[in-house]
Amino acid sequence: MTTEKITPQPWLLITSDLKKDGLSFGFAGLIFGIIQFFGYRYFDKAELGSELLQEHIAINSLFLMVLLVTFCKILSLWLGDCLANKRKYLDLFIEHIVERSITFGSVAASVICGFAISVAIFGAYAHAAKFFQAAIYFASVSEFAASPLQRNKWSKGYYIAVAMVFITPFCF
Repeated sequence: MTTEKITPQPWLLITSDLKKDGLSFGFAGLIFGIIQFFGYRYFDKAELGSELLQEHIAINSLFLMVLLVTFCKILSLWLGDCLANKRKYLDLFIEHIVERSITFGSVAASVICGFAISVAIFGAYAHAAKFFQAAIYFASVSEFAASPLQRNKWSKGYYIAVAMVFITPFCF
């Protein structure tokens, strides 16, 4: 009888980054939403808060990194053990790009979530729901990038994240 300790899978692999970035960037998003409200209402429909929000979302960079990571993961799987020393460099590269994509996605999700809170405070609940969905989408993209190819190492929320990544673009 073996007594192997089975470690439970986390709900999300990106939880630590969301905790680290959530408060500061969420507060920034809240401020951007307040600036947007007052700028639009009192300063000739200025889009100041929206412009500040967009500066914190590196959407093209995030998607390019996720595509690159996905391609490199497939390449690493295809190489297998035949080129072990070359694969070591590829795996280090994948790890580095995954860390960056988690950071980009976490910042985007946090700042959008804060913006959604400010939108909800001012009573635009339908718009707030769309912003919350966008925040979940960016967190899901990061979770997709962070997940390894081995199924036993996926988080509990992996299938939900993949569903969000593929369904959300068709919702808007």
